[in-house]
Amino acid sequence: MPDHSLLADLVLTYGVALLLVVTLARARVPSIVSMMLAGVVAGPAGIRIISTPEEVDMLAEIGIVLLLFTVGLDFSLAAMRQIWRTILVAGFLQIIGTAAVVGLALALTMNVSTPLATFIGLFVALSSTAIVLKGLAERNELSAPHGRLTVGVLLLQDLAIVVLLLLVPILSGQTPLSAVPVALGKALVAIAAVAGASRLVLPTLLRFVTASRRREAFPLAILVASVGTAWLGTLVGLSMAVGAFLAGLMLAESEFSHQAYAEVRPLRDVLSGLFFISLGMLIDPRSISGHLPMVASVAGAIILGKTVIATGALVAAMSPLRVAVTSAIGLSQVGEFSFILGRAGLDSGLLPAELWQTLLGASVATMIVTPSLLTAAPTIASWIRVREGRRGRAFADGGIPSISGHVIVLGFGIGGQLVARAMRDLAVPYLILELNGATVRQARAAGEK
Repeated sequence: MPDHSLLADLVLTYGVALLLVVTLARARVPSIVSMMLAGVVAGPAGIRIISTPEEVDMLAEIGIVLLLFTVGLDFSLAAMRQIWRTILVAGFLQIIGTAAVVGLALALTMNVSTPLATFIGLFVALSSTAIVLKGLAERNELSAPHGRLTVGVLLLQDLAIVVLLLLVPILSGQTPLSAVPVALGKALVAIAAVAGASRLVLPTLLRFVTASRRREAFPLAILVASVGTAWLGTLVGLSMAVGAFLAGLMLAESEFSHQAYAEVRPLRDVLSGLFFISLGMLIDPRSISGHLPMVASVAGAIILGKTVIATGALVAAMSPLRVAVTSAIGLSQVGEFSFILGRAGLDSGLLPAELWQTLLGASVATMIVTPSLLTAAPTIASWIRVREGRRGRAFADGGIPSISGHVIVLGFGIGGQLVARAMRDLAVPYLILELNGATVRQARAAGEK
């Protein structure tokens, strides 16, 4: 008889996660936090459904691969082109400023080593793309000035995780300082190689697959593209997560990006949920409860400090103060990619286990209060009365153009082409959705949207 113990453990663990996600939804607790709590309940510190988290690490890693692949698909360079200067300046200032302030504070007050202080500063600097995007979408604020700015900075942070993961072996001492230029050079060459291969191979692969007109082939191709590129990344010295992100990034501007996202998202949500459950299994409630005042203080300091630093960075990037404050409050929590960075630091020996528990507890606390902070952010910002003047009007008018009052043509066969011709005759704007890659390329070449 085959051993089904792992399958039984996963079913029971997912059952606990489902119960907590549904129950805590009434209290507006983010799903990510509920899954972490499920890991606490099901893990070694709870009812011990899974006594060794290593049992689920491989599936969790595949979930992170799919998560970063879809983040790459979301990273639209064209969508951020009009406010790219503001995003670049604000994003880099926010990441570097947060890392510098947190690292300096730790080095001065707790006598933490410089590499560890720098690492913790970078850990705190990242924010939660999943929670913030969901909150902004529920409030219909993604197209608002602060929404566009927040999304841009979040995407820049997600892109920065590629570099931050490369810094972990350097900060941990596994890569000596003298070898840093060579290591970074190899990493850049590896990134360029994986990105180039993805750019050349993946669209060709997907065109070949769509030409078969087999609906089942495309999801398989996306799974091969994401996990396969992640595996290719490991062969040239990158992490699987970085390889998957690069694959998504290279497909983001192709005609397959939306369908690829739709196909991979259900599997991504299930397996990336397992990653957050496995993180919860690392949490020791007794250790956190023994340091509860410190955990609460650290969480409050993170929220306040990140809000102030992000506000300064956004204002320095020529954003109006009211918009900057609203956006900064949305960036004040610790993000899911921070946990990827934290796991890397823990595995490398850079991050002590006891400090990791404090960071985990404080990070989860910042995530729990994020929905309330997003709701209160516009009200808090409205208390700040400033003259926005010409600079504020220029930002508001220079955002991403929106499409409205248009017709969506579903399918571009004979019927769709006739509808499009009628729309052109009536001077009505329209947008075409079509699953056949060859048809999309031909229509695009003819000037269709």
